[in-house]
Order: sequence, then C-alpha cells, then structure tokens
Amino acid sequence: MSGHEFRLSFSNKAFDDLNNIQTYTEITYGSLQKEIYEEKLKEGFAKIASMPGIGHRHKYLKEDLRVFNIEKHLVIYQVHEEKQEVVILRILHKNSDRTSLF
Repeated sequence: MSGHEFRLSFSNKAFDDLNNIQTYTEITYGSLQKEIYEEKLKEGFAKIASMPGIGHRHKYLKEDLRVFNIEKHLVIYQVHEEKQEVVILRILHKNSDRTSLF
C-alpha cells in the first residue's frame, strides 16, 4: 500500500455505531471521558487512513475486510486502492458478536 493518506468515509452503520459509542460513553462516564475517547477514535482513524494495511483479517468477515483495534472497539473497514479510499463499515465493541454483522 502506498505511503500517503487515503480518504476516509463512513457507512451509515458506522455513523450509527459512532453515535451510540458517544452517547453511551457520555451517559456512563461523563462528557470529559467522551471527549477523550472521541480523540482516541480520531487518532485510530488517522492511522488507518495513513496505513490502510495496518488492520488484520478476521475469520468471521469477508476476505476483503480488515479489522483494527482502537481501545475497546474494533473498526471494520474496506480499502479501495483504486479510489485511494478507506470505508469504515462498522465500529463495534470488542465483545460484540461478529458472526452476523453484514
């Protein structure tokens, strides 16, 4: 994979996942922790954009999907080399059932 940053986009399900994470974190741990966790997620997304091959494959997912761990969440994404784009498909808690995601 090339050394420049790929464009990031998010599926509707990934946006929903992100909103759910933010809401849960704020309700459970407060606004400050929500902001801290948002920053960690942003840093992780930036890593994926700059190094799309950083994620690993997972036995329960299609072969063209990758998974990258950010804290307690798994970011499931797909790389489109020809478009220089990474599509974030889902952002799930590490304990989620991944056998029926798509």
